Parts: sequence; structure tokens; C-alpha cells
Amino acid sequence: MTSDPRTASLAAYWRFFAAFNSREPASWADALNFPHVRVSGRAPLSLTLTRAEHERAMNWNKPLDSGWHHSVGAEPQVLHVSPDVVHICGGWTRFTEQHAPIMSNQVTYIITRMRVDGIDHWGMQARFGIDPGNDSEAMPAADEALALVDTYLDAWNVRDYAGCAALLHYPAAQVLPGEIVRLPDAASFSSRLAAATWHSIRERTLEPVQTGPTAVNVAIDMTLAGREQAVFLVTRREGRWGIEGRSIIEAGDGHS
Repeated sequence: MTSDPRTASLAAYWRFFAAFNSREPASWADALNFPHVRVSGRAPLSLTLTRAEHERAMNWNKPLDSGWHHSVGAEPQVLHVSPDVVHICGGWTRFTEQHAPIMSNQVTYIITRMRVDGIDHWGMQARFGIDPGNDSEAMPAADEALALVDTYLDAWNVRDYAGCAALLHYPAAQVLPGEIVRLPDAASFSSRLAAATWHSIRERTLEPVQTGPTAVNVAIDMTLAGREQAVFLVTRREGRWGIEGRSIIEAGDGHS
């Protein structure tokens, strides 16, 4: 397998859909890295710790009941690249056997490199889903999500860790290569931030890369001690926006 992160992650992206269409639990698990997390605007955090757990739980009953025959991946956009983690904006459309569309979704995929049985394996470690909805609600949702992430970064800059923690929905997920950190509550997250090395954010740009009525994926490019890039999944639950998923990487030579 190629060692170039961009090429390897794109191959993993397309393999993900081929495996899902195979309807074989083992093939589907081959496309993922574990632990694996999935969260979206409509579905709270779902964490699968092991491959065996995933294979036991996986079936295709729900999509099949909708008339599903196969899924087609959206054309991917590579957001951020590092040696071990790549963020890709993509998604899917489900089709009937007659190729009539059933539904579509926007998803940002966190694709990581892990050592599996002594071999480098690029696979899906996390899925930050938007879920379909009314397009007229997208712009206000994007504005609210951007404002919330701005507030979070402002709080980080003054070391207000409790203020940062108050802006999450719990449980939340921090995605790392080969690891998913489940953040159960504000107190534990605040303590985690306080234990991290602090550097002021000197420059930052934020962009809503995928937007729906109940979730927004926000891409962040920022300069601290070095250049870092991130995706934050911001969701609306019970009328309140909050950060529910995070993946932060050091920008690599192949970043976009």
C-alpha cells in the first residue's frame, strides 16, 4: 500500500463504500480502524471498541427495509493531511436497485493510519455526519456554529478551560490515530485541557464545510506553536449548539 497519506486515505475512502455495498461484516470491518466512532446531528455518539464487536452488531436490515440496493460515495474533498490522519469531506447517496436515489448525507471522515498485524492500515476511524434537512436552515446554522467555535477558541486563549468545556455536548469524542477519547462530562474535559501544553492561538480561520439544520462540520486552520488544522462537529441538541466531535492534527507537508 502506498505510504503517501493523501493517496492512501482516498483509497480508504472508496474502499469504505465498496465494503458497505458487499453486505459482508468482515469486509465492512476491514475498511475501519478501531476503536471507531460515529456521531451526527440526529444520532448521539456511538463508540465501537473492537472489530469483533462491530462484526457482531452489524447488519443491513435498516437500509434494506428502505429499498436500498447500493450506496455511492460523494466526490471527496481532502481538507487536511498529516502523516497519520487525514480529514476528508464526503458523503453518500443510497440508491434502489433501479438506481433511484433514496437519501443522501454529508459526512466528514477522519481516516487514520494504524499498525494492524504488523502492517500499516489506513481506515475510517471516525464519521462526523450532518444528516439531511431543509436547506433554508443551513445558513443560520453555519453562523451559529462558527460563533460557538470562535467563542471556544477565545476561551482557550485566556486559559478559561471551564468556559471551553461548557461549549460541548456530552459525551463527546476526541479522535486520535488509533484512539478515541470519550469525554464524559465538562469536569473531565476541563481537567484534560488544563493538563495539555498551552500555546496562544495567534492566527485562525474557520470555515463551515458541511452544514445541515442540526449539525455543522467546521474546518479550522490555526497557528499556535506550529500550524494545526482541525475539524469540529457542532450539533444542536435540545435547542442548544455544542461541540460533539473533535479531530486536531499538526499540518503536514501535503496539507490542502
